[in-house]
Amino acid sequence: MSARDMVHPPRLRTVTQGSVFNHAKCQDFSSSVLGLFISARCDLAQQKQERFIYVPLVRAADWLDYYVFPKLFSEHHTSLLNALKTTLTQNKHCPSSIDTFGAERCASLLDGKALAQYQKKLSELEAITKMIQSGIYDKSALSSKTIKSKTDDLVSNKIEGAFFIDEIIDYQNGETRLGPYVAVLSEPSSIPRHIALEIADGLDHEHIIESRLSYGCIEAKRGEMSYVLCNVRSPYIELALQKFSALYSRIGVEDPSTELKNRIAKEAAL
Repeated sequence: MSARDMVHPPRLRTVTQGSVFNHAKCQDFSSSVLGLFISARCDLAQQKQERFIYVPLVRAADWLDYYVFPKLFSEHHTSLLNALKTTLTQNKHCPSSIDTFGAERCASLLDGKALAQYQKKLSELEAITKMIQSGIYDKSALSSKTIKSKTDDLVSNKIEGAFFIDEIIDYQNGETRLGPYVAVLSEPSSIPRHIALEIADGLDHEHIIESRLSYGCIEAKRGEMSYVLCNVRSPYIELALQKFSALYSRIGVEDPSTELKNRIAKEAAL
């Protein structure tokens, strides 16, 4: 597998825009969470601010499991339900009967081939419903094409609120390759300047545990340290910042009417 060269070794005892550190805290994830500094370079270099901004980095597989697969299964559930309604419609029954009486009872309206087709989809629907309710998903229930469509969008950085990094490398630990990570741009957090500087020097978690100061941005563990693993290269860090800025600078306006869209389409076709 060929990974893009998106990170490089960090400068000694320095944090800058694009620096990646370990043991960061994240609202939705607890293991293997890293942090990506996104504050302006001048703020970090000149220590202008009392607090710096970072976004969490989580393993790509974890991000997909948490954010993407629940949505894919919900969409699949809707697709199966629509397929059942289509079967009813094709056999001259009201599709809204499913909403009123439930999909299982509506099977009694059918017979023969239509019933067999309906029952097959109904069985799939019941299985997907159980997965959604339990939060435990059998990914084989989804087509590989459906999954690849989403992973392709992620790797190509087409998903709003996320920035994909091909591979994080821990240059302070024998250039250990940690695999692909995703920056959760929708969850910026602040980190006090003194903690950022301690991370640049190598922050011993024993100090955190014994300290009376708050280190709420660090997931402290005995025997561990927080330090800068690598820096995200230019222009990738700028691309991440562009996506971050776009996420928070959106302006909501009224959608154009369907009538206007139709009229413009007709005029364009003349």
